Amino acid sequence: MRDLSDTLRTAFCKRFIGKTLRVVLEKDSDQSLEAATARSDNYLSVRVPRADLPTGKKTFVVRLEKMVGSQAWGVVCDDAPG
Repeated sequence: MRDLSDTLRTAFCKRFIGKTLRVVLEKDSDQSLEAATARSDNYLSVRVPRADLPTGKKTFVVRLEKMVGSQAWGVVCDDAPG
């Protein structure tokens, strides 16, 4: 059952690769990690490189770039979501 859930989640995320999404930065206790976690309007968990995070903003727009395993990775962009 868990394998099916992972497969379905990954397939859902792959539909958004190349698209922009508005995300909210989640509270991250481990500042030493290379990436922070943000959550989109449709509950996608997106990893964003800390070096790219906009300062002072809790919400911003990312473009989904790739899947690494079952984790979505995005980059901060200036485009409107869509």
